[in-house]
Amino acid sequence: MVSSRDLIILEKYSLLNEQRYRLCVKGTNIVVNVEASSDDEAFRKALEVLDNIGLSDEALERIREKVGTHAKC
Repeated sequence: MVSSRDLIILEKYSLLNEQRYRLCVKGTNIVVNVEASSDDEAFRKALEVLDNIGLSDEALERIREKVGTHAKC
């Protein structure tokens, strides 16, 4: 399962009076966009999204192998 150590905040921005975050899963091109009031909440929500799509440790490692040095983060 993905943990907060696997996430990097790429961007914080405001959109329609909401604080939004773009987070990347390290070593991949997977980016999650969430609305949150703090960094901690953004990490929690991003982890929920990744859990909901079923990103397992095994799948994450396969993605990292395929992406290699072309990863965004």
